[in-house]
Amino acid sequence: MPSALLARRLRAPALLAVLLLAAAPASAGRPRTDAPGDLGRFAVGHDILELVDPARGDRPLPTEVWYPAEPRAGDPLTAYELILGFAIPSAIAFEAAPAGPGRATSRS
Repeated sequence: MPSALLARRLRAPALLAVLLLAAAPASAGRPRTDAPGDLGRFAVGHDILELVDPARGDRPLPTEVWYPAEPRAGDPLTAYELILGFAIPSAIAFEAAPAGPGRATSRS
């Protein structure tokens, strides 16, 4: 195999290795956060909205929202979408469940 072809084939893996090594110190020294032992008093609701920006020619802005919820009997559980259509089903988050009670805020 010519050396130029070998160099091109090794370029991407070498770049990936350098990026991974450079990213490792970024988390060094930060305290680790463990998952909470107890769940909060609300379930988790999930919804995907498509907002539209009229100032930019009705440009769509897909928005994923996670919020405290009070699911109804029969509300479906959601899934955590990853990549390439792969998803992990949730045991505690409900798709499009009603929002839980919130705090009233005043706006000036």
